Amino acid sequence: MAASLANLTTGDRGPAVGGFDYSTVPEAVRKELQDSAREIRLRLMETAAGMMDIGGRLAKAREQLPHGSWLPWLAAETGMSEQWSRNCVSLYLRFAEQPRLLEELDVALSPTALVRLASAPDNAYEDIIDRAREGERLRVVDVEEVIKQHRDREREAQGRGSRARAFAADDAPAGADALRLLADRARDELIPQIVARAQAVLGILEDAEEAMASGRRVAAKELQGLRPDAQWLTDALEQLSQRRANGHAKLVHHTFLDRPPLDAGPWSDAAAFLRDISSSDAIVVALKAGVPAFVESGANALRKALMA
Repeated sequence: MAASLANLTTGDRGPAVGGFDYSTVPEAVRKELQDSAREIRLRLMETAAGMMDIGGRLAKAREQLPHGSWLPWLAAETGMSEQWSRNCVSLYLRFAEQPRLLEELDVALSPTALVRLASAPDNAYEDIIDRAREGERLRVVDVEEVIKQHRDREREAQGRGSRARAFAADDAPAGADALRLLADRARDELIPQIVARAQAVLGILEDAEEAMASGRRVAAKELQGLRPDAQWLTDALEQLSQRRANGHAKLVHHTFLDRPPLDAGPWSDAAAFLRDISSSDAIVVALKAGVPAFVESGANALRKALMA
């Protein structure tokens, strides 16, 4: 499958994203967006091919190694977690007899959706593949929903009821699938809102940059209106990542969840800046350090996050 994918070009595939109305974007960037979407889908299929190849090699290594040696070998040689390695093996075993099926169906699923598909009951798997054959573009939440529906039917057929018991027969928490579905939907809804609010904050900071570059003085009071958006973004980023920003400000409201610090990355500086201006007292303190420094640090952090 990997070798076959390497020979594909963007022109070999159909529409990148079914159902999107490209008339809503400027014609000047329409083709570039369509090409980018095709390339993203191609990379997702390459990721699937890579996961299957890894799974096949892991499965073979597990057979060759002495009993009890596979996990130590896995940790020492690959650094992969046991769970992720088992996911790759499951994906390989699911598609071992039809390794090019996803490519042939033009199915581009995220790694999360692939893992769900690999572990799905046979009826759910066949339903998902049939939908793909009919041209449906499937997201993680769609795959989750199909799997949940089939598992509920199986439980009802066995007289156990649909997720009614505290634990299912496979010892998985009864509400796990429903919670994953809720989490995936919440994530899909929250991310565009976070990006839009962050862009709005960046826009105000860039306007201030332009004003100062032209010689106009920007008063601290003009920037204090950023606080409500910063507070919303601080809460939203913590909900989305389940990590807390490493800011200096002491927040009045706290969650009962003991969240670890946000990992270093494109959003860590932006999250710290937003946290430090998310309360009335905190933004006043931040602005006292000087408006130019405030604007520069905030704009740079948000540009880094949004353009990563």
